[in-house]
Amino acid sequence: MLKVSLHNSVVLKSFIFQISLSQIEVANTCYTHNAYPNIQYLSPSPLSSLHLPSPYPLSISYLRSVDELLKKYLERGKNNKKENKKLLLSWAKRKDLDQLFHAKHEELFEEADCLKCANCCKTTSPIFRDVDIDRIASHLRMKPSEFTSKNLHIDEDGDWVLNSSPCLFLDEDNYCKIYEVRPKACREYPHTDRKNMSQIMDLTFRNTTVCPAVAEMVERIKREIV
Repeated sequence: MLKVSLHNSVVLKSFIFQISLSQIEVANTCYTHNAYPNIQYLSPSPLSSLHLPSPYPLSISYLRSVDELLKKYLERGKNNKKENKKLLLSWAKRKDLDQLFHAKHEELFEEADCLKCANCCKTTSPIFRDVDIDRIASHLRMKPSEFTSKNLHIDEDGDWVLNSSPCLFLDEDNYCKIYEVRPKACREYPHTDRKNMSQIMDLTFRNTTVCPAVAEMVERIKREIV
């Protein structure tokens, strides 16, 4: 997350900073979501108390909103596709791979707001295990067979996946309509905090073109280990 120290640190999920030489003004149109009901509007604060994401120097006069940052991260992931595939496969032998990814996972998901993106829900399908299908069908008061016949098909790997994208459970505000009963694959996405990351380097590479947070994780790991 981006933070401004004002007596006590206040955490914002999305906002626009106006920056001057000695102080910042935080726009009164701050965005917060329900997880942060006690958010406060901020007064001018010393520039030295501002913590910016690493790709942006303090000399900038305007900090893009979080959704623009995410778009930039994803665009860079797509542009670096060839390089990233080669690097990620080579990283599979690193003994510190879990440590590297877990640290960047924590870092990026403090800064990123998935509700400003939802690209995973818009462009890909999770795998639906039988237990996921049973749970979701029960929630929707449907028979599992009815749920699968209406919404899923078996892909070339033999897995149940959605018939089309975006996900039928994604609402217009990027919230999930079945969040509490969503598939395990959705709960664990993008899988960058799991153990034995070396086993999913191919999947992680594919996710650099889907999830902006994963794309940026890879860029930050590059800078750290080079």
